[in-house]
Amino acid sequence: MVFGLVVLVLLLMAIGYNNNLIYIYTFSLASASFVTMYFTNRNVEVLNFQSLSSETLFAGEEGEVKVRLQNSSSWRVQDAHLNFEKSKSFSKFEVDPQESPFQTVTLYWGPQERGYVEPPKVVLSSDFPIQIFRSWKVFRSKDPLLVFPRRVGEWEYPMGLQDREVMNQMGLFRDHREYQSTDSPQKMDWKASAKTQQLLVKNFEGEEEQSLNFEWRHTKDLLDFEKRISQLSLWVDRAEKEGRRYSLTTPHFKSGEGQGAHHMKKCLGHLALLSLEDVQ
Repeated sequence: MVFGLVVLVLLLMAIGYNNNLIYIYTFSLASASFVTMYFTNRNVEVLNFQSLSSETLFAGEEGEVKVRLQNSSSWRVQDAHLNFEKSKSFSKFEVDPQESPFQTVTLYWGPQERGYVEPPKVVLSSDFPIQIFRSWKVFRSKDPLLVFPRRVGEWEYPMGLQDREVMNQMGLFRDHREYQSTDSPQKMDWKASAKTQQLLVKNFEGEEEQSLNFEWRHTKDLLDFEKRISQLSLWVDRAEKEGRRYSLTTPHFKSGEGQGAHHMKKCLGHLALLSLEDVQ
């Protein structure tokens, strides 16, 4: 808008003063603006939306969303911006078709609900080359993204699991290690801790082979349905991060014991789509 007003004022001055130098400068400026608009629009026009995906998204948390774009021409895209609609943060990128016509851009999104959720619109824009004009277009993904439940609740595992874990550890003592916040107080060696002035925990042979089974009944003290799901989500996520083998059991679902990204998605995916009818 300001640029157009400047050109208009110069044109009126050229007409009013009948000054050839101002005429030349005005038409040169106008010509440059048309060329710039072409470059800016072309920088966006050649990019096409391919897909939108995410490995792990938790409700109530910002997570990574991968947006895959394709450059359908030999035009090198420079200084392009990508962001979710109404989001102030954006990712800046380039696409050189001589290297690869495809580009994957990472955005961040914080969904508030679990289950299959429709992501916001994706806005592609550019003000290349001189940051005066801006061109944009909007994409919407046809496929919703699976959002895992919130990871909130009691950090400690259910007491029944902790008691059984301690009983299984009554084998051959192996060594000591420093206390971590995730350790049960029942594993503390108070005598050794008093001697060394450090909090020490006993390690036993075969301890790493134990697994955890998270059951729907373990959350019976929580009256809210969503809080019960969030609690199980937290335990599953914690067990996975600790490298433990674990399983999830609800009234009509048994995951079996396992570990790793595939097993975690199986368990959290079930919790994400769990309804009140599924547990009655």
